[in-house]
Amino acid sequence: MRVQRIIHPVGQGAFYSERFFDDNEDVIANVIYDCGTMSLKSNLKHEIEDYFLNQEIDILFLSHLHADHINGVKTLKKVCKKIKNVILPFITTDDSKYLLFYLKNIDNASLDVIKLVESPEDYFDQDTRIIRVLSDWNEISNNTTYTPENLFVENLNLKEILKPGFPIKLKKLPSDWIFLPINLKYDKYIKQFKNLLSSLESIKDLSIYLDKDSVDLKKIKEIFKKSGIPLELNSNSLLLYSGPCTQGVKKDEPSKQHYLKGCLYTGDSCFVHNDIPMLLCILKGVKNHIGLIQIPHHGSKENFSTDIFKINSNCKYYFLSHGIENRYGHPSINILVSFSNKLNYNRWHLYNLRNRILFCVNEDPQSALIIDINI
Repeated sequence: MRVQRIIHPVGQGAFYSERFFDDNEDVIANVIYDCGTMSLKSNLKHEIEDYFLNQEIDILFLSHLHADHINGVKTLKKVCKKIKNVILPFITTDDSKYLLFYLKNIDNASLDVIKLVESPEDYFDQDTRIIRVLSDWNEISNNTTYTPENLFVENLNLKEILKPGFPIKLKKLPSDWIFLPINLKYDKYIKQFKNLLSSLESIKDLSIYLDKDSVDLKKIKEIFKKSGIPLELNSNSLLLYSGPCTQGVKKDEPSKQHYLKGCLYTGDSCFVHNDIPMLLCILKGVKNHIGLIQIPHHGSKENFSTDIFKINSNCKYYFLSHGIENRYGHPSINILVSFSNKLNYNRWHLYNLRNRILFCVNEDPQSALIIDINI
């Protein structure tokens, strides 16, 4: 059996997939992490059609609910045969209300994106499982382990809420291959957004104000622009580890059979808020299997910390997705320098003296990263 891991060339967005093949080279499972882009010349539609026409999607992970990560789901629904399971971060009702207000009135998100955010249960088929992952880390301890009794996604309810740090499996895959979703919550900016709206003199009842169809959007946009709050307003981001798990988690060294075959997808997570120690705790049993790590948020310097290299010091390969001519300046020069102090940039690769390799994947089809791994 093998897994084909693809970092699709969609530009300023994210579309990553894992296709599992049996020994006869038949596809037996498809797993997708995010599906969207903001690049006008993106190949997203063609990538979806080329790989997933009439295919079943076993799990669709959505890191968070911004257009550049989910606006391709509409096409995916049309092209594929079925999406069986959708896993996304749990968002409080209050935060969801602010997020929707932002998407509708400031981000000018499409109606399709808004429908998905408002109610994933109504957006997908009735028999599609909608699984939300909590972010309450108080239940996580240094003794976190993975046991053979971990839940299979096929056994979950149609509506399910998972505890943080809880791995899941697919019955058709090897028993030691897990998917570990991690919901990072950092609500600094959404709190600022709440305070910003609350400060407007015309607002007496904020909850009623948010539900109104007619608001002073011009004034809000002006204040928002001056506030310094990033346009990518977000309170949660779902990371995902996909790869082998050492049963018992007693040993620090992975077996040679599974060495560096895992991947850590990070979405738009922010690693500058001291989240690495807790992340290492959750990844305790699998971190030494990680051989590929996503640099978060398209290479934004606001989300990056060199502490990411502490996740697994033996990890050699990293990647990020960005638009060739995006308006955000992604990827940051600071990140490129952290990979190569000589900036030995070879179009899609960066090498540094520590032998780390960064793959920069954009909308150019030749920049796609495709890795085949025997499992």
